[in-house]
Amino acid sequence: MEKFMWNLAVLVCLALFGLRDAWAAGFDEICSDFITCTGSNVECSSSTSLCSCTAGYSKQNGVCVADGTLGGFCSDTTACSGTNVKACVTADAVCVCEDTFTAYNGKCVAANALGGTCSVDGNCTSDSNQACTNGICACKSGFTDTSGTCKETGKLEAACSTDADCSKVTNAVCTSDVCACGTGYTADSGACKITDGTLGGLCSDTIPCKGTNVKACVPADAVCECEDTFTAYNGECVAANALGGSCSADGDCTSDSNQQCNNLHYGICVCKRGFTDISGTCKETGKLEAACSTDADCSKVTNAVCTANVCSCGTRYTADSGACKITNGTLGGLCSDTIPCKGTNVKTCVPADAVCECEDTFTAYNGECVAANALGGSCSADGDCTSDSNQQCNNLHYGICVCKRGFTDTSGTCKETGKLEAACSIDADCSKVTNAVCTSDVCACGTGYTADSGTCKISDGLLGGTCTVDGDCSGDNQACSADKVCVCAADNTLYNGACVHDGTLGGLCSVSVACAANSNLKCSSRVCACKNGYTPNSGSCVVTPGLLGAACSSQVTCSGSDQSCTSNVCVCTGQHTAYKGACVDDGKLGGACETNDNCKVAHTECNSKICVCTAGYEGVGTACLTEGTLGTVCKEDGHCTVSHSTCDTTDGVCECVKGRTAYNDGCFVGGAAVPEFNRTLYLFLSALMLILCSMF
Repeated sequence: MEKFMWNLAVLVCLALFGLRDAWAAGFDEICSDFITCTGSNVECSSSTSLCSCTAGYSKQNGVCVADGTLGGFCSDTTACSGTNVKACVTADAVCVCEDTFTAYNGKCVAANALGGTCSVDGNCTSDSNQACTNGICACKSGFTDTSGTCKETGKLEAACSTDADCSKVTNAVCTSDVCACGTGYTADSGACKITDGTLGGLCSDTIPCKGTNVKACVPADAVCECEDTFTAYNGECVAANALGGSCSADGDCTSDSNQQCNNLHYGICVCKRGFTDISGTCKETGKLEAACSTDADCSKVTNAVCTANVCSCGTRYTADSGACKITNGTLGGLCSDTIPCKGTNVKTCVPADAVCECEDTFTAYNGECVAANALGGSCSADGDCTSDSNQQCNNLHYGICVCKRGFTDTSGTCKETGKLEAACSIDADCSKVTNAVCTSDVCACGTGYTADSGTCKISDGLLGGTCTVDGDCSGDNQACSADKVCVCAADNTLYNGACVHDGTLGGLCSVSVACAANSNLKCSSRVCACKNGYTPNSGSCVVTPGLLGAACSSQVTCSGSDQSCTSNVCVCTGQHTAYKGACVDDGKLGGACETNDNCKVAHTECNSKICVCTAGYEGVGTACLTEGTLGTVCKEDGHCTVSHSTCDTTDGVCECVKGRTAYNDGCFVGGAAVPEFNRTLYLFLSALMLILCSMF
């Protein structure tokens, strides 16, 4: 019995969560906290419990499209913008191309151009790789739209995202999203050949061969080759015994002892394991002169650092037999009659000692000779360390003046760790002072701040800094307040550290102060913000990356499968038309057409080569609904014809009054969020699940 109940519980769980996953709503379908809306720029309206477009977007052919863009909603207050785009025809309420142009990849193109209208292949005259497909000039199979021209896919000049996209041409790479020849190669009749006059390239009487140990051009051969005793290696001619040169046994590789002959590689001299090719010489990895990226790569040699990607000795050290020793003639280094000692408070060389030392009353510390009472100098008690009050005598360290706990040696002075002027490696080391950063290994005030009694205050004249008159404030739209502080002037608001005019991005807005028209702004919580689908950029609102019409660098940056990155803009591909921010299939609402018969959605007609709703109907999602029904555009309550509906002036659409829920094109009290059978079933299964769980 217990096994049966356990299996029943599992089945109930699967059924319960299976129903839960299935309850996802589309446009104009009922939604709730449990039933989520699907699609970009779609949200569940809190007032109607219907899935609808977010502010600044209108539903067109099943997607939410930005208002005022090609194929998007327009009105007396929302103008159409774009080259060869008609001014808004209020009766249509959709932005369309001028009569002789067609919407293609988010632009209006001429009739014979790629994406333009046609009736036969001969109409597509902008290049020979186009064909007339379903009344639109499109690239033939095997060709790709590259900035409005059809190029053979995978060949030179074709659009690409990665080098692999250019695989049809040897030595071609993807550069700036276009297939081109790589370094050392030149385009020639669709192929990438070695550049003429270089090793392996063509030559003639007028194109001489260039390069070290490269033969003069032999017209009969017409190819630049190495001299007879040299071998081509990495684009250069190397001697037979050198790295990369020809060999038959290890003994042939005589240019250095760290090479061997790799007979599996056509008899070529290569570096032995643990050694690296450095400019034609094999250097032991981690040792001096070996290649490196960081100091850690040079760890096999004490006092070595990585300089210009090569391991070398650090400051005050000199390479000697593979090691880094203190430089002769400096403190701690060797000296003689011919190598005198140099440095402040350094003794004259005593040949018997042969090492540079400090004068008798000074102590060697960090490569310098310091006085007895100075940091690093000798001492026997704390009182001996008198150069500053933050030192103490460390008798466990041979009687040396050191910084007290919590203080750091900064150029011979003890500074409180984490405070201004203290030594540091990263900004976090300066965390005790607000707005301090690590600059040149010392804690200092960051840009826009000035040191003041151990703190960093806003610099005079900057926003928040002190001032006397308005002219002292250096920023735009600022004024000097009665408290003698630079603040935003009247009718301006602080936004991202700057003062912006009210009504612009980041500025205040209200009933009396509207956000600037045609700027993709909306008033949100009394502040002008970018509409949904737009992102702040240099003080303006641009299309959010990845959406139709947004800037792009490659195909992968455009979010829709029916989009492509053309001329660095996400545009529609093939038989799709840009309409209200989405790519619409031809014949659907917002799609391309030639005649009314091409428009397949009820209550649509072909107007200016775009399928639009007929008079008395309005586009809501993929359908044309009677004006005044739920979800259609309105300006006042009188425009909404459904019982118990009202005009939401914020969204500008008809929706149910408070207390009623939209369901089956009507407004009802309560309102089930799902069909009653499923709702009842879900509640039953939930209760059953609780009972079963309580039994275990």
